[in-house]
Amino acid sequence: MGRALREPNTVQVSVKTELKNNGVSNGNTERRVDGRLNLHGSNGATGYENSAPAYFYLLPPQGSISDFRLQVRLFYHGQLVQDLVSSSPEGCFILQGSAPVGSEKIYGPCAAERVFFPQLDSASAASGIVDAMSRLLPHLEKGVLVWVAPDGIFIKRFCQGRVYWDGPLAEHREKPNKLERERTCKLMDMQIFLHELHRHIHAAGPRPRYEIDLCFGEEFPDIGQPKSRKLITAQVVPLFAKELISRLPVPQDLRVERRTEAEIQNIQNINPSAMEGRRGAELQK
Repeated sequence: MGRALREPNTVQVSVKTELKNNGVSNGNTERRVDGRLNLHGSNGATGYENSAPAYFYLLPPQGSISDFRLQVRLFYHGQLVQDLVSSSPEGCFILQGSAPVGSEKIYGPCAAERVFFPQLDSASAASGIVDAMSRLLPHLEKGVLVWVAPDGIFIKRFCQGRVYWDGPLAEHREKPNKLERERTCKLMDMQIFLHELHRHIHAAGPRPRYEIDLCFGEEFPDIGQPKSRKLITAQVVPLFAKELISRLPVPQDLRVERRTEAEIQNIQNINPSAMEGRRGAELQK
């Protein structure tokens, strides 16, 4: 297996940001806890928890990401059958059967974790669905390899069965994006993600996409059939991106909007008869 575009063998991932913070000096330092990157400002507060996020880079200019975790969720006909987290810097295989070993003589053993498709449960689906899955799974031997690299998230397809995807860098949103066999494909670009995150923080753009969907054996995206109707699908989530998003402060206008919605809900929940009774009691005072 050739390791073009720095395929899994990286221990430290450096990411330089092109983002600016309006001339404010950067006093960030980084602390690693359990192999994950925590950003801290000069005042000791964690990035994104500070009341003035403009004082923080999204990542230090010479910083690094040491969080290689990928959450992998497998679905059979829309039903979740596997949910786990891969933490290897080499990434993870999603496959049926054995992983490819053709290039281990050159690169050494691949330490990528293996996520296997679970055994089919004939009692949980219609016989026609189970039969179709049974015919598809043998074609997914060797599967796909997904990994985190310095400049983004990548995938390489090794299985004979066709694999389609949707995600941040997908060319199409309403028609299929096919992964070519033995060809590395970039699913998410780190600099684009950080730039979009920076814009989102400053209310200049939507929240960046970071979730990746894979569909095995059937064309996807497919406007004629939702993902939940596909035989075998997977969702891959880079947890460093998910955690960065989760640290974002709630915009002030959104807080007001949420508070207004809560007030409206409280008003709607008021019992009219109770209000009338209270009003009558006050008139008798």
